[in-house]
Amino acid sequence: MGIWSNTDFPYQCLLDFKRTITFQAAIQAIVKQGDIVLDAGAGSGILSFFAAQAGAKKGYAVEVNTLLASCLARSIQANHLSHVVEVIPDDIHSTQLPQNIDVFIGEMMETGLIDEMQVSAINALRERNIITAKTRLIPFQYETFIELGFTDFNYYGYKVFAPKHD
Repeated sequence: MGIWSNTDFPYQCLLDFKRTITFQAAIQAIVKQGDIVLDAGAGSGILSFFAAQAGAKKGYAVEVNTLLASCLARSIQANHLSHVVEVIPDDIHSTQLPQNIDVFIGEMMETGLIDEMQVSAINALRERNIITAKTRLIPFQYETFIELGFTDFNYYGYKVFAPKHD
């Protein structure tokens, strides 16, 4: 299975204030004191930090990219959150996690939930009872739009071919 990962993108997301503040508000509204929270594709860890701030008893920040996971571990230490947030440098589809997580946070939403595999991650977690019908999901729903486009692959006098999304 191919895993999408880019070490720059999670930190670029931090600069999208509307996105970040919206996630913070959702987490503050959904996470209750004492909850067990799973942050899938944790990246920079900001969503795990918000869950700790909202009262989570335990947060599992799962990140497949080992460089991102090591940076996240350093950030957790720097923010004195080691007692709440645990980094798991592994694939969310197969890593060992406790069952019946209270809140699932998944911000793996690039390219219609396909490239970062949000849907397959949620399905794999459901199959193993890590998340259940009682688990509160952030986001709860997702809406995407498709617009047909055309390019002749000519850029600056050169033909440049990009990956094709099927």
